[in-house]
Amino acid sequence: PLAAGLFWKKASTQGALWAMLGGLTVWIAMETLTTATFREAWPPQLWGLSTAILGMGLGALLPQWYKAPSPTPEQAEELAMPEATPN
Repeated sequence: PLAAGLFWKKASTQGALWAMLGGLTVWIAMETLTTATFREAWPPQLWGLSTAILGMGLGALLPQWYKAPSPTPEQAEELAMPEATPN
């Protein structure tokens, strides 16, 4: 999610959430539900990464059900950079 958020203009909050939740869920499931022989041939981290990439792509391209809330004017004022004053 971090790399996509930095380099892909269509990345979204929904895509990042899908990537994190999907990748973590699949990774843990593959770690716990598969045999050692299967895990050696197909590492659970690879499954989790693949799912995270798919989740980011689908979550960003499908209609947005979740959007990050916009800051209130008071919050925006707090976050604003102070004016630089010459010494």
